[in-house]
Amino acid sequence: MSSFLQATAPATQIPSYISENTDIRNLNITDEFYGTPFQNLEFNGTFWRQNIANALRLSVVYKYGGMYMDSDFIVLRSPDDIVDGIGLESETGYNNAAFKFKRPFAPFLDVCMHDFVDKYHGSSWGHQGPILFTRIQHACKQKEASGEHANCPSTWPRESFYPIHHHNRSFFWGTHNLELDGSIALHVWNKLTVKDERRICGIPEEYNSSAIGILRAVHCPKTFELLQEKCMFLPG
Repeated sequence: MSSFLQATAPATQIPSYISENTDIRNLNITDEFYGTPFQNLEFNGTFWRQNIANALRLSVVYKYGGMYMDSDFIVLRSPDDIVDGIGLESETGYNNAAFKFKRPFAPFLDVCMHDFVDKYHGSSWGHQGPILFTRIQHACKQKEASGEHANCPSTWPRESFYPIHHHNRSFFWGTHNLELDGSIALHVWNKLTVKDERRICGIPEEYNSSAIGILRAVHCPKTFELLQEKCMFLPG
């Protein structure tokens, strides 16, 4: 996303615990939405904040190309070599927490942005997020199956980014041997798990032997080090 870095200003203050390989940028929402279907959209409803975040990820990757990932992933290996696409989180449901379109102006994202605006429902959780990706990809696959030119993005299998479904999130706290051989990253569903992680984080012998503690120690050593000092570094 080199063009994105050129178009945005560096943040003036960066916390000391942020890794040196992280580049934090100020984002002007008005500028980012200019020239997109979101330009004149009124983000209202119960989940307006989440929907601005949902819109921004679409707009930024559409305009500049690149890969988007939520911040509550534990990255297990580099995603650089994976093909452009979106990921299944269940047998038939897609999630917008991670997606990749290396080149700008991906047709799939263009369709998503227009559908987002045309069917905006600010008080329905996920309607502009995972449900949006699911309905657009399913419609695309139906066109493809009927012989139409659909240009659907590739589908990443569930184990690539969502090997542990949020219904099974208790696996994070035990000494389970998580099967992650086929995974690029692990979504830890922070909104649903942060309270439990804070609880066991305060018990070092329990946390350090848990599946989530071991994964953080290996793949997120700076985060793990901070959590040894203060569990409240976990966002919530």
